[in-house]
Amino acid sequence: MLRKNATCFCVLALLAGLPAYALDQGPDVYNYYYSNFYFFGNALCLERIDNDAYLDVLGGANYEDGWGNMTGNSRYMFNDTPSGNLCRFDVSTGVNLEYIPAHQANSGYIRGTNYPRDIVLSSSDPDAIRIYSNTLNGILTNPQVLTDYFRQWNDLGFIDNNLYEDLVASGGNSVYYFRNTNGAIPSTPYQTINVSGGAGQVQLHNMNAQWSPTPQYEELIVANGQYLKIYLNLGNGSLATSPAYSLNFGSAVGDFAVTDLNRDGYRDVVACDLDYIKVWFNDDGEFSSSPDQSFSYGYEMFQQIALGEYNYDGCPDLAVGGVEYAYIFQNNADGSGFNTTPVWTSHALNQWYGLGCGFNELVFADLQNYGGYSLVGAAVGGEPGTPVSSIIVFREIRDPRVCPIKYFSVMDNEPGHHPLLTWDPNTEADMARYNVYRALMEDETPPVHEDFELLAVVQHPDTSYLDSTVTVHTGYDNYKIWYAVTAEDDSSNESLMSEFIRFWGYYEEESIGEAQSLISAVQPDNAEDMAMPNPFNPATSISFELRDASFVRLDVYDTSGRLVAELANGWCDAGSHEVVFDGSGLSSGIYLYHLTAGSFNATGKMVLLK
Repeated sequence: MLRKNATCFCVLALLAGLPAYALDQGPDVYNYYYSNFYFFGNALCLERIDNDAYLDVLGGANYEDGWGNMTGNSRYMFNDTPSGNLCRFDVSTGVNLEYIPAHQANSGYIRGTNYPRDIVLSSSDPDAIRIYSNTLNGILTNPQVLTDYFRQWNDLGFIDNNLYEDLVASGGNSVYYFRNTNGAIPSTPYQTINVSGGAGQVQLHNMNAQWSPTPQYEELIVANGQYLKIYLNLGNGSLATSPAYSLNFGSAVGDFAVTDLNRDGYRDVVACDLDYIKVWFNDDGEFSSSPDQSFSYGYEMFQQIALGEYNYDGCPDLAVGGVEYAYIFQNNADGSGFNTTPVWTSHALNQWYGLGCGFNELVFADLQNYGGYSLVGAAVGGEPGTPVSSIIVFREIRDPRVCPIKYFSVMDNEPGHHPLLTWDPNTEADMARYNVYRALMEDETPPVHEDFELLAVVQHPDTSYLDSTVTVHTGYDNYKIWYAVTAEDDSSNESLMSEFIRFWGYYEEESIGEAQSLISAVQPDNAEDMAMPNPFNPATSISFELRDASFVRLDVYDTSGRLVAELANGWCDAGSHEVVFDGSGLSSGIYLYHLTAGSFNATGKMVLLK
């Protein structure tokens, strides 16, 4: 069932002149000496913890102390990368968490997508999950402790249709699903799923829809001995209790990863044991029980895998952490899987770890915040009786570029409404604008890069666009409509495209002209005229008039680009509107408001004088 004729896009201009190998073959090694052991290498989470633009790192480790007792600790380090320099973590300025030998660490939007991503740790001694509030002040605080169930692996994702990520955790023969409906994880599970034979690693992904219009309704994937079992989302906030698919690896699954390998819109599965890498392609929402590709490499024992773009051709490649080396196997991009000869091999890891390296986590991450992906692993090695547990970083060494868009989604399933595109803001200091692209396909063939045309330009820091020329329709569509977004800095450097997302709707070709003028008397030469009074103390009114009913978003930012108020985010009727902005709790200074209605965008400046 190997997928032929599948295609991936590439931006050749961005690739010209880049070196053949993107990663430094010799890693930077970070460890922390604590209680006679070097810690870091069991759990790994890369997330912003302080209020700069760079991903910080959290690691943990646990060992037996020689008397059968578990010992360990968890600690995070800050990434204070100066502009133009390579990433460097600082072990000495890191922060210890409680005495927690973390087994796994994750992050997610527990309090909602307008908040920073919080941190979740799983620990087997003591048996608990700890959820830390992250306010980007450099301190993880107020841990919520869930202790009633044994939990070893966890993941966060959107199971029901809201802005809060839900939590799944495994332990013993069960997976526990904690449904987050109001920005907090409840103390008891909403649903318990029995997994006969033992529940191992768990992940949440949308597996059953081609480029789903929303990030919600994700399915559950569970490592269950030699099987990977996929439990479907029932669409009512619940998961199925019996698997729809059982992918048979043939031996115990060590690690697995999920992404769309061939750009057909469906997410595929890659897994490993000690000896083999195996791939299952998702064929229109269906899987074969046996793998579509299986390969090994020499005598290497595989430990962990990660999927990410190594050569920036739009298709994710495969990174593998072994006992002696780390490897990258290039995606063939034609639906046939991976080239079984590595395109990149690290230096021998035993020069740092004595007996070699055992990876416990492996991820691609943009540590320097310019769009280049370093390979980061949590690893354990050393001589018998003297284990070393470390974070290792194979740094990205290409020229700086613009970060691709993250968390891009297209939403609105109500008939008569229009698709609303949203994405996370690019945090680079020189970010200028976002380019929205659309492809109109006449059949079910997924688009390639050349099929997309520029639809709109959205000025940073706004991160949404309403395509008023497309209407949700339950009966028919005249095109298969796809979207993608890029980021562009103030030097006109453009990122690679985001993932392609399909939207089901009707394209109203005759309405293009009207879409450009949804706002009538509200498009003054000077956008500051929309706020009166200006300057103000402590409140001002922002007025606008809609010629037609439209989805309106009105946000206020400070001059650093931080969102300070969301004044409107929903459908507004045609006619005049006035929204009050109260700056009582803010300091004096300049504030920017950004109004989006249909394809109209306006940014104005207001001055608060106290």
